[in-house]
Amino acid sequence: MRRLAAVLGGVVLSMAARRPEPRPDTLYLFFTLDTPELARTIRQARDACRIRFRPVFLLDRVPRGTFEPPSEFLQAIGEVGQDVLVVDEEGLAAAREFGVRETPCAVRTGRRTHVAAGTRIDWKEFMSCERQP
Repeated sequence: MRRLAAVLGGVVLSMAARRPEPRPDTLYLFFTLDTPELARTIRQARDACRIRFRPVFLLDRVPRGTFEPPSEFLQAIGEVGQDVLVVDEEGLAAAREFGVRETPCAVRTGRRTHVAAGTRIDWKEFMSCERQP
């Protein structure tokens, strides 16, 4: 009887270990140097966001020589309102995990993961997507 209880206990523990924990409610916004309408997208995302806002800059190419980012990009970074890492290992891992293939790309995490890409995201709808209990 003890063996059976030990085996069943091990099965329950392994099942619980495999079930991923919900991520904290976070809005990730992935972007690159060339993301179109970036300042507007950042402003809209930040304004719609009532949860943790996590901007992620994806360095998609190594600039040659002395490189100065476009003024539109610098203006957009000013809209973020927080530090943005140039080399963001955690953000890059998240982009891989979520399958980010284009920018801007928004990913909202929590009980479920929601993904939207493009410059015309309906932020109100995106932030209020139904959640599973």
